[in-house]
Amino acid sequence: PGASNAQVKMIQVDAPKAGDVLSPTGTYAIHWQFINLPVSEVSLALLRDNEPVATPNGSTRETYQLDWNLGLQPPDPGNYKVAVETLDHAHRGLSGLFAVEEQGWIEPRYPLQGMQLENNSSQEIRWKRVGNIQKLDLALLPLGGGGKQTLAAGVDAKLEKLEVVLNPGAAGQYKIEFKYTVAGGFSYVYSEPFTIQVAP
Repeated sequence: PGASNAQVKMIQVDAPKAGDVLSPTGTYAIHWQFINLPVSEVSLALLRDNEPVATPNGSTRETYQLDWNLGLQPPDPGNYKVAVETLDHAHRGLSGLFAVEEQGWIEPRYPLQGMQLENNSSQEIRWKRVGNIQKLDLALLPLGGGGKQTLAAGVDAKLEKLEVVLNPGAAGQYKIEFKYTVAGGFSYVYSEPFTIQVAP
């Protein structure tokens, strides 16, 4: 109380701002300024519930700004702050509370088009996760019609692979269905078609 601006020494984090919503596949500026402090090196931390969970990765860094490419290491969906702190820990500034939304997509990687697989065989289903998609449901989908067969539900998308047994009981062409949540709804992608053979 009673202190003038000239007496206040602090790091002020101007961006991200409170209420900002960031995409996990985007690039955003983390911007700070030194108030009545000499310009100095700082460390940055991503905080969730005031606990550090990651270090923002960036493509360029300047005295007052880091261009944060979230796609290099996408944070999980949720609310965060960024802490900017001098290396001697004497001064620390916090951004406003911002949100990282659940966004991105899944790129199927295996099985490959035209593969011949045996019925009742164990196969490693593989995919690439872009963004911060959290959970996947996997199903075996016959191309000729008929019901799909659930292979797994609630799979951690970060794994990018899962061992399953393909046992439809009937020969034919199939695809793997990948179902995931995004932007409050569901999205679906499919592997290339492959064949499952059944021994006579």
